[in-house]
Amino acid sequence: MTRVEAPAGEPGDLGLELEAGTIVKCVTCHDTEIRGEVLALDLNKKAILIVSPLEPGSRHKHNTIHMLNTNNLKHVFVEKEPASQKERPLISLDNNKLTKRVSEQVDRKLERISHIGVGVSKEGQSLFNFIQKTIVDLTWSGKTIVAFKDVEIKEPYNDKDLSKVISGRNASSVDHISKLVRKHFEDKHKSTA
Repeated sequence: MTRVEAPAGEPGDLGLELEAGTIVKCVTCHDTEIRGEVLALDLNKKAILIVSPLEPGSRHKHNTIHMLNTNNLKHVFVEKEPASQKERPLISLDNNKLTKRVSEQVDRKLERISHIGVGVSKEGQSLFNFIQKTIVDLTWSGKTIVAFKDVEIKEPYNDKDLSKVISGRNASSVDHISKLVRKHFEDKHKSTA
């Protein structure tokens, strides 16, 4: 096993070019050990990409990929030199799958952003988050919470006089939302008592 240390005064300078396919053990400045195969090394950005194999008996189906800042590495041990390029198969990537995954993540993030009320009180956001655990069809319209595109919950967000706070055309929807609002405030009062 070859040990590579960063020269004194030059953190992150590994002192060599590691090739893709090299099996390494990296020790971070926090004494965390990460073992795996080097996928990529960019000395200009001071980044190394390592794929760690699955642990025996792991529930996970995918390998773990670590992106490490070389400034945070104490030592890099080369455990095995890479095989020749002819022996190593290239990993194929499914671009359609990657594009779909990125699109889903962007949609998920945009949906989360839409669930944050602009200019609303902490109480209003807390009530929205509570109701959203049960009801998916929930949005903001200014400072008003709208459920099922019909039931509105207006400021002040409290359970004192629900007929002034909650309105809608469908009586069963209004009743359901009223129960959730009461439950939210009951839970809140229990936790502060």
